[in-house]
Amino acid sequence: MKIKCLSETSMLMALVVVIALCLVPVCRSGMIGMALHGLLIVIFGAFAAFFWRETPDDERDITHQMFAGRVAFFVSMTLLLGWMLWQLYVMRAVDPVLAAIIIVTILAKIIAHSYSQRYC
Repeated sequence: MKIKCLSETSMLMALVVVIALCLVPVCRSGMIGMALHGLLIVIFGAFAAFFWRETPDDERDITHQMFAGRVAFFVSMTLLLGWMLWQLYVMRAVDPVLAAIIIVTILAKIIAHSYSQRYC
C-alpha cells in the first residue's frame, strides 16, 4: 500500500513540475517546449493508466478513494466556477472553452454516479 501511494504521489508531483515548467515563457517554445509537452502527455498517460487499474484492498481504501474524489471534484469545480465568475464580472465575457469544461465535468460526474448505481 505504501509503495502504491508513493508511486502515485511521485507521478502527481512530476506532473505538477512539468505543468509549472510549461508556464515559464522560455520553456514554451522550441525544442524544450515540445519535449515538455511530450513529457506531460507521457506522465499523464502513466498516471491515468495507474489510476484506472487501481483496486481498493478493503472498505477503508474505498472510503479514502471516495473522499479524495469528492474533495478533488469540489475544489476543481470551485476554482473553475470562481474563474468563470471573475471573467464575467471583470472581463464581461466568458471563455467558451471554460464553460464547456465545467459542463463536461458535471456531466461526467452525473454519468459516473448513475452508472455506479446501476451496475456496481
